[in-house]
Amino acid sequence: PHFENASSVDELHAVHKKYLSAVLARCFLGPKAVSMITVLNGCLDTIAFFCAAISNDPPALPDATKASMAFSKTALLFVKAIRNLIKANYEPWLEDLLLRLDMSEFYTRQDR
Repeated sequence: PHFENASSVDELHAVHKKYLSAVLARCFLGPKAVSMITVLNGCLDTIAFFCAAISNDPPALPDATKASMAFSKTALLFVKAIRNLIKANYEPWLEDLLLRLDMSEFYTRQDR
């Protein structure tokens, strides 16, 4: 049901609640995706560390290399977590996300 079809405030509230639930799930903010937030935060922290390392003058190449390796590990964890959520039937759109993240099967090969 869409909000245009709601014939009462209660129906509108129910449609809006369903919409908000879908938005939260797609942002990995639902109760089933708590571990995803941890992995995503790890990815973002690593990206920030990498950016700081290469922004130095001169760039801190050992730190950048370390950050690059850490990102690869964290990204692989993220892809594995998405696979686990797909297996648990968390959300059907995750298959599309996994296809986009692992189009070349880079992470699939790393996981072997």
